[in-house]
Amino acid sequence: MKQILTTLLFIFALFLTACSVSQPSTPTPESTPTPAREELPVFPGSEEIDADVYHYTISDTDALAVQRFYKKEMQNAGWELLGIGDISGTDIGEAYVLWFTKDEEIASIDIFVKEDTTHVVIRLE
Repeated sequence: MKQILTTLLFIFALFLTACSVSQPSTPTPESTPTPAREELPVFPGSEEIDADVYHYTISDTDALAVQRFYKKEMQNAGWELLGIGDISGTDIGEAYVLWFTKDEEIASIDIFVKEDTTHVVIRLE
């Protein structure tokens, strides 16, 4: 059952990644952080790119180190780890997706490397 859930979450994350890459959203001045966002850990040295989906970039940092950071810090913040997918490939390079749950929310964290910069995209459902 756990393997089926992990597989389904992996497919869902790929779908979300494919949908969001083609049309990045533009942050609006009236957007306000949700209480859950304030509890999300941010990797040290990150630069925010898009406040609507919590897109950060990190220079000179290995994607696996970022994956380990979020695995530990999200659990420290009270999020339960549902699974981790290694979605690395020839088209996207090194990439991971992590799924967490807390109360009624689900968080997915995409970590990927593009042009020597590590990107982190956090989505809350």
